[in-house]
Amino acid sequence: MCCRWSLVGPIPAGATIQGNCLRLRASSSTSKAGPKAAALTELLRDVGAREAAGRRAWLVRGSSVNGYNLVPTWLEEGLVSLAASALRPVEPGLDRAEIKAIVDEDYQHKSYAARKEKTSEFHAFLSRMQIGDLAVTTSGGKIYLGVVTGDAEWVDSPDQPSNLRRTVEWRNADALDRIR
Repeated sequence: MCCRWSLVGPIPAGATIQGNCLRLRASSSTSKAGPKAAALTELLRDVGAREAAGRRAWLVRGSSVNGYNLVPTWLEEGLVSLAASALRPVEPGLDRAEIKAIVDEDYQHKSYAARKEKTSEFHAFLSRMQIGDLAVTTSGGKIYLGVVTGDAEWVDSPDQPSNLRRTVEWRNADALDRIR
């Protein structure tokens, strides 16, 4: 299964959710939000990302993509990706209807629900995620935080685990040694 765009709860108090987008505010409190939110808030403080307030934060799952843990590669190469294994090369900025038409054709072998999910994933990655947004991923019980620095691009990757990519400046990539 391809990376799945979703939020891990509990969400910091005072944060707002729009689809799969988490909006953080500097005044967000984690007293009732639980350990994951507290860890994320601590990470934001540690890596100097106070400027995160008002930005979108995207959780991109990469620790189990078609049997691969892509997170170490993401941290080393400064990127995030979606498998998009059956998707033809596409350009960023397509609207949802254009992406839906492409997904309906390229993933016609999948169920309606799977195509709807792919459409949402690809639309978020290609059109909604913006330079300056935060990218968050997890691996081995650790949270990694970065800032999106590039537009989406389609790359023909070996074994197709990461065809859609965006460059990311990982703020705590030094934690990489702890997940190997």
